[in-house]
Amino acid sequence: MLYQVVSFNQWLYPDDVVGENSRKKAELWLPRNGFASFQVLLNECPVGEKITCSFSGNGRFFSEFYRAVDVNVTMNTGVHGFTADYETAKSYVTRKAPFRVYDALEPIGDITANKATEVIYVCYKADACALPGAFVSQVTISVGSTQVNVPVTIRITDTLLPDESLYITNWFSLESMARSHGKPLWSEAH
Repeated sequence: MLYQVVSFNQWLYPDDVVGENSRKKAELWLPRNGFASFQVLLNECPVGEKITCSFSGNGRFFSEFYRAVDVNVTMNTGVHGFTADYETAKSYVTRKAPFRVYDALEPIGDITANKATEVIYVCYKADACALPGAFVSQVTISVGSTQVNVPVTIRITDTLLPDESLYITNWFSLESMARSHGKPLWSEAH
């Protein structure tokens, strides 16, 4: 199984290929009471095998793992949030629609590799009382009996973030989601 460490800010697509000289370790700056994350692009995953993730290391922080799920993009977005044809949007979009992009996150639980390419999203959170300093850890991602070990250096800063107080509502259309995925509205699959 091949892997590459990728910034959490970078869009990833199901046809992405691990580069020959790709980044193999993660280095994070993490404020106390804050989050830092990265993605791991995996190629040559054994399809149908169970995905597990673990982390080892010291320090007052913990990790969360998610599988990135690719979603269908049917239209390119316009400058003001509406859809636009590709000729209008080509100077600022990443790809010509339609395409698939990893954009949703599914907690790692009892899941298996659906495709030979998977993306794992790794998130660290430092306790408010974490001591500043550099800590070495390792993320192990297993797909069946195949595994990769990603070295991670976490630098916890002196900065202390306040407790979360901003809550965001994301708007979406349940009817459009059901129609797009071919699922009956309010069904278990929806």
